[in-house]
Amino acid sequence: MPVVIKASNNGFVDATKKLICLPSYLGLAGERREALRRAALATAAAAAMALSALPAHADIVTITDSNASATVNTGSSLGMDSLTVDGVDQLFQQWFWYRTAASGAASPINTLTQHSVSKPISEGGSEAENQMEVNYTGTYSAVVGTSVPFSIDVTYSVTGSPPSGAQLGEIIKIQNGPGSTASLPMTFIQYNDYDLNGTADGDTITLSGGTPPNTATQTKSGSTTTSLETVTTTLDLSHYQVEAGTSSTILNELGGSGFTTLSDGALSAGPGDAKWAWEWDVTIPANSTFTISKERDISGVPEPASAMIMLGGMSLWSLRRPRRAKSARAQRTT
Repeated sequence: MPVVIKASNNGFVDATKKLICLPSYLGLAGERREALRRAALATAAAAAMALSALPAHADIVTITDSNASATVNTGSSLGMDSLTVDGVDQLFQQWFWYRTAASGAASPINTLTQHSVSKPISEGGSEAENQMEVNYTGTYSAVVGTSVPFSIDVTYSVTGSPPSGAQLGEIIKIQNGPGSTASLPMTFIQYNDYDLNGTADGDTITLSGGTPPNTATQTKSGSTTTSLETVTTTLDLSHYQVEAGTSSTILNELGGSGFTTLSDGALSAGPGDAKWAWEWDVTIPANSTFTISKERDISGVPEPASAMIMLGGMSLWSLRRPRRAKSARAQRTT
């Protein structure tokens, strides 16, 4: 029976029926045709086995509305790596890490098995261009020798607010099951690295709004640009951590074998290259779902020309150079 290996989103070019039928195309007959057909079949089968070991998807999705757009790389720890408002990119990296043990290294959710990326269908029957949803699944061992499924579903929505603002909504659903008979211990972490007005310096981050704090306010020196993010579901928000500077302490700790929890401590950092993270430590009952909702509002974004003037007439090449250096470092973290 001919083997067909379908092309997938990771860019591999797979074997098709033509490979299996190649001996006939060449006009071969008898034993020579059968030998070449068997060799082609074996090659196609080997390619199928190799492909099955790769992630199911690796998509780069852009959502847009009015004066705002966001890009999410679902197959990379960069995650959402662009949030553009009025032509000015405000974001370097925002993504999620998880752990199903009491301590030890956390992993970015893109290391799980990705199953789908979709945009909701509007009332008119077309895709909602300002929303996207991505689903990942994995397993954990409630008892030694057992394997229990869980899933993490992330939904993003962007709403433009001309002439100088935008809103970003996020809903994360973590489901224990289906079919689970045990509780799921879950540490879930959101890491944030926003570069307001496209530069990685001059930002100050301040956390507020409770214990632990559920609101993050980021400002840019010499600018009216402000980013305000609020966790609207504060249940089980457990820890936080902030930093500013050239180091990547939080990001490095997340992947370290000795990681336990975020360190709490200071509620503000900067001015500099500001980063922060939130942590939820939860125990999710069997066949239950834990939901996190967050809202972000960006306002006071200058027009691109105004941003350049405020930076002293720096060239576009100079403006983007720090972000390219950061990009190279982040790509090496996963």
